[in-house]
Amino acid sequence: MWVNSVLPSGTNMWPMYPRDVALVLMVITLALVVRDYARWRAPVAGFIAGIAICVHAQIGIYSVCVVVALLLWRAWSGRAVLRWLVDTALVGVTAVLVSAWWWWPRLDEVLNTRTLVLKSYPGTSVPDASLANFVVAFGAVGLLALPGAWFACRGHRSEERFAAVWFLALTLFALVGPLVGDLGLITPRRAWVLAALPLVICAAIAATKFIRSGPQILVATVLVAAIAVPSASEAWQTRRLVSQKWAAPKGSDLYSVKTWASAMSTLRSAMVKRGSLVVIAPDGDGVYIWEQTGAQPFSLWLPGWVKLGFDPAQVTPYSYLDRVTM
Repeated sequence: MWVNSVLPSGTNMWPMYPRDVALVLMVITLALVVRDYARWRAPVAGFIAGIAICVHAQIGIYSVCVVVALLLWRAWSGRAVLRWLVDTALVGVTAVLVSAWWWWPRLDEVLNTRTLVLKSYPGTSVPDASLANFVVAFGAVGLLALPGAWFACRGHRSEERFAAVWFLALTLFALVGPLVGDLGLITPRRAWVLAALPLVICAAIAATKFIRSGPQILVATVLVAAIAVPSASEAWQTRRLVSQKWAAPKGSDLYSVKTWASAMSTLRSAMVKRGSLVVIAPDGDGVYIWEQTGAQPFSLWLPGWVKLGFDPAQVTPYSYLDRVTM
């Protein structure tokens, strides 16, 4: 929501999902702390993780947890637990302060209503956890990740062993998650998304191991073919899907850029100037207007992917029927 609310005037949609932006920020955060130790890296990592929380709360908090776990992993082997406590405090406090403007109003509503609504949309399907679907979904990279995790666990590099444990832990949760049910904080489907980074790291470890242990030219050719051929097909299909999804709508469409640009620009400017603004809009358009301008719809229909964290029914003076009547 936050990403789309600060778009420039006339922009119809952000070219990346907030989830993707947050994942990129997580990679940057980990890249900072995985290098040679320096105290300044902890608060900088916390700063970037705080921005990630503002973009996508779940992945931002997940980034903080992964960074703290990695720091503990290194400190434990080096017997530097006190250093870990200091670094953890720097990461956590910085992330909390940077993202406070985002989470404080939501926490305030949760405390006032004493309800925390985090469960996913009940109609969301559970991904197929079979080996066949794993191969179809992840291709050669997924197949390489399995031996890569084995090589990493048997290796001597601390960061590689951490990536293997990270990947195996999320894989285990993704497999047993359907038996546990919806915990609200994470689902098996999201666990596969969060496992993408350690999965790629483990796959790279396996590919490097195979190339070094066999005829390099032959092994490299086989690996490139095994990855590139199916990836080319997937890339083409993904490009076609993205082109259809993000293409500018025609002038007759409901959310046409030309039709809405002026109104959205005016509403966004008024919202920025006043700080808070309530708008009257059809229920189906409420989320779109909220995303594009930050203005609060008087009434709206919340699709399954929108999670407020609190129960809106307990913080509003009117029922849905009252809103429609008014």
